[in-house]
Formats: sequence, C-alpha cells, structure tokens
Amino acid sequence: MAAKTIVVLGSSNGGGQGASTYTGDPTGPDWASPATSWAGLLSAALKAEDADWTVINRSIAGTGTANALARFDTDVTPHRPSHVIICNHVKNDSYNTTTTYNNTLALIAKCQAIGAVPVLRGGYVADAPTAQQYADMLQLNRDLDALGHHRVDHMSTLDDGTGNFISPGTYDVDGLHPNDAGYAAMFAAIDLGIFLGGQALGPEADVAAGAWRVVDNLGGAILVAPHNAQKSYTFSFKLKGVASGGATSRAFMALAPSAQQGRVRNPSGVLQFTEGTTNTNLVTTGYTPSADDTARRLTVTYNRLTNEAALYLDGALIGSGSFTTPADVTQFVFGSALVGTTLAAVGYSFADLALWNVPLSIDAVERLDAGEFQGGGMLFRSKMADPPQSIGGTAPNAVRNGIVPTIGLTWESVAAF
Repeated sequence: MAAKTIVVLGSSNGGGQGASTYTGDPTGPDWASPATSWAGLLSAALKAEDADWTVINRSIAGTGTANALARFDTDVTPHRPSHVIICNHVKNDSYNTTTTYNNTLALIAKCQAIGAVPVLRGGYVADAPTAQQYADMLQLNRDLDALGHHRVDHMSTLDDGTGNFISPGTYDVDGLHPNDAGYAAMFAAIDLGIFLGGQALGPEADVAAGAWRVVDNLGGAILVAPHNAQKSYTFSFKLKGVASGGATSRAFMALAPSAQQGRVRNPSGVLQFTEGTTNTNLVTTGYTPSADDTARRLTVTYNRLTNEAALYLDGALIGSGSFTTPADVTQFVFGSALVGTTLAAVGYSFADLALWNVPLSIDAVERLDAGEFQGGGMLFRSKMADPPQSIGGTAPNAVRNGIVPTIGLTWESVAAF
C-alpha cells in the first residue's frame, strides 16, 4: 500500500467537470485533477501539509457505481492507495439508491481487501431531482453514515433544501456541474483530518452517556481546532442549567477566529446568540439556563454561502441572522468564551458535544434531538463519559479523524442527563 496516495473514483463531479481548469476527464500518466476542482484543491492542501501526498483521479464522466465496481481492479488496485474516495453521482444510477448502496458496499469490501480506507460521499445536489429522489438521497446518506466510515458531505453546503444548487448559476455552470466557487465550497466540506489524522475502521462501539460540569472560573474550555479553518459548520451540545442561583454573563459556546465571530450566552438570564466582541444580538430565546436545570440541546448552524446563522433549541428553529463580517472559524470553544476571559460557565453541565464542517439541514438537526447523529462532515463528537483530564489535557473524541481538543478548564464528572 502506498502510504499517502488517494484514488478518486467517481464520475463528472469527481473529475472536475465545470471547473475553469477542466479540459476533460483526468488522464495518465499522473491522472491529475483540475486545479480548481474539489479534488485538485484537496491535492494542493494535502501537498502543502506533506509533499509525499498523491491524489490520483480515476473519475469518468457519466459513470455509475456499477462501472466503478467493474473497473476497480484496473483503475484503483494498481495504485495501491491508502484511501479511496467513492464519489459516483447517484444520478448516474438513475437515482436508484438501492443500487448505489449495494454497489457501495461492494466497493468498500474491495477497498478493505487491498488495505485502503474507503471514504464515502453519497448523494449531493444536481439537476433538479424530484421530491422523492431528493428524499431518497437524504436517506441514502443516512444509511451510508450508519456504516461507520468517513463520509464527505457534499450535499449540505450547496443544498437549497430541495436538492438543487443554492442561488442557481452562482455555484454551478448548468444545474448539474459546479463552477469554481461551487467546487471551492465542496473542498471546504472535506475534513483533512480524515487523511492527516486517522482512519475509519468501522462503526464505533457505543459509549455510555455522561456529562461534565465546569467547576472553576479559569477561562478557556474544550477547544476544538480543526485541521483547516471552517467556513460553514454545525455546532451542537446539551446544556444543563441551574435551578436557582446560577450565574449569568456566561458563554456556553464560542466561534473563534481572531476577532470572536459569535457566541451563545446568557448576559442577563435569557439566552442569546450574539456576534463579535460587541455582542450584537442575532437571536434571543425564551430559555433561561441560570434558572432552569432542564437539559436542553443547543445547536448553531452556519452556511457561509448564504451567510445565514441559525440557532435551534431542542431541535426547533428559534431564529436566524447574518454576521456583519463573516470569518473563517479556527477554534470552537465549549463552555466559555475565548481563553483568558472570565466567562466560563461555572456550575453548568455539558454533554454530547458535536461539531460538523457543514450546515446541517433542519431535518438533520431535528434528528439530533432524537439522538440520531449524521456522520457526514462530523469533525468531533464526545458523549463525555470518560473521566475529565487535568487542565491542558485532552477530551475523548468519538470520531477517528485526528482532532484532539484541549481542555482548558477544570471539570468534574456528573451523572448523565
């Protein structure tokens, strides 16, 4: 097996059709991807980390998963890849998602037989699918996630909610193929940690539920720093407040580029979602965590393409707003604002923390409240069952992608909620 070799096995989207640098399907001897395609951008990003990385593109326009399966032994195996990105468009399987799923299972088996890590993609936007085809693609993606392998979520960032591209003509050339801007968004939805940090080995063993409570106002929290700055994201956790006497002016989550992008906080009791160091209010809820010990799930989604940030409480959309100055997020902070502040959420308990590099759909957020976590695009998840570490230690991570967040607070274990 070649230690740092990826084979992209797909169709026209995998091959970069629609990109300004596309001149035809990638051809030998180097099988290089068009520079402005998502695969070309992935190749450049990985080479910037380590020049030994090679991305070989064996995508052929118009092909489905049966074709990929038929040519695996000739187009993939000889390259002895460490990873194979399986990315034929379900449209080329005539939107027969059963065919796509079954052939994907067979492709996974072929990857494993040669010692390569399979990276799945599933359905994604294109060409005006019917309502049923769209629903089938979403279900296909959930079924693929259940297999426990890494999946790149190329649906969520560009999806207008019906399976079509957001802002027709802005991110696509013909309703089917992305342009450079669309491919850039697709690249941004790829977790580099899949390749740089770890590998998918199958479904995770279930982890017993637990929770941690902040017990010392030292500033900081669990800092999740992804391998590449995130443009779009979903950030979710369970929060248990204090029945009476809980302190206000606490930050329960923060989105942290150099100038703080936003945070969920209770400055005077009622929870708010605010922007920046000036705390411009985007959304106000009727929830007062400093006087309510009910465990509630808080979820923030942000789509950089539309500049829409939304706050959900227990799976229900509370409100949305736009950031005045959108910025890439380099750190996601649980239980506090930025390191060095005095806004640590002392006395409050947290559980089931999760982070994605895509804006999950309303449907997917609703499923979070029911305990159904979509794996595509997931960067980090922890049920908080393991004992907390000392200051400067690390938090458990249920996603094998190499992200090991740092704990900057003193926490204590509490009963699950």
